[in-house]
Parts: sequence; structure tokens; C-alpha cells
Amino acid sequence: MGFFLFTKYIKLAVNELEKRVQSEIDSVSYLTKVPKPILETDCKFDTATQTDAFLFGKKSFSNYKWDQNKKIADILLSSGERLKVERGGCDRFNFYATIYLENSKLTVKNKKEIIQIAMKTAQELFDVSDFMIFNDALSTGEYQFSAHKNEFLIDINSATHCVAQIYFNNQNGKAEIKIGYTLC
Repeated sequence: MGFFLFTKYIKLAVNELEKRVQSEIDSVSYLTKVPKPILETDCKFDTATQTDAFLFGKKSFSNYKWDQNKKIADILLSSGERLKVERGGCDRFNFYATIYLENSKLTVKNKKEIIQIAMKTAQELFDVSDFMIFNDALSTGEYQFSAHKNEFLIDINSATHCVAQIYFNNQNGKAEIKIGYTLC
């Protein structure tokens, strides 16, 4: 009889504990509740397919770490330089590649060489149609160029992309070359 009462007591104690835990969870949930319209928003772009699969089979980009939450690949290139690739989004789909160069002598005056580096990266990463938007705009002059001190920006005119850009910056030998686009 003692064993029966003991097990009954344990069951009651566990039940009471579960109720308290659930009560705490409910109060935390209530206090941190996100409005329903925000939670129920459907994405324009399918986030389930936004993986690192676009890098598979690309030998020069095989040494990387993928952050699934941020949709960013951090790639160590054979030259020892780093490349960060952002690819994903819900309502705005971003695809940007940023090359980080240490001890770089590149300046705004090296525009042609910088564009060649950016375009080589874009050709290896982007779909042909996206690459051609950059290629065609640069060939025909369908872009705006602005420069200031150690940086420049090339805005590509595109009917299909909200934003398409090439960006360069060099601060004390640490250069950044970025090429990419946004779909919305």
C-alpha cells in the first residue's frame, strides 16, 4: 500500500510541476508575442530552396562555411583571400559577392581591373542571365558611376532587377570589391 501512495504522490507532483512550467511558458509567450500579421506573412521568394546548393561543383569555391540562417557563405579562396556570398531573402532576394583583399594597392583609378575582378566572380557565381545584365550594361554604358576618395559605386540600369551594383572601397590597403543584385 505504501508503494501505491508513493507513486500516486509522484504523479501528482509531476502533474503540478508540468502545470507550472506550462503557465510560465504561456506568460513568456504572451509577453513576447509577435503580432499575427507579421507571423502570417508569406514570402515572395521560396526560402526553403535558399541553400548552399549554388556552390556545389564549383571547385574554386569549395572551401566554405554556410550560415543557413543568414544565407551567407564565407569562402576561403586559393589565393588566401576571403569571399562572402549572400544569397537569399523573403520579399527581396539578394545575391551579392564581396571579395576582401588584404594589403591591396588597388585604388579608384584601377576601375578597369576592379571591374574585371568583380565580373570574373559574377561569371562563376551568377546565372548566365544575371551575369549578362552586368555585362551588357557595362558594354553599352547603361550605368551610373560615382566615386569619392577611396571608393566608387556603379549602379546598373536594369528592368528586371531592383538593384544591380558593383562597389569598391579601399581603406588603408584593405580592399572590398562587391558585385550583386536585388530582386523585389
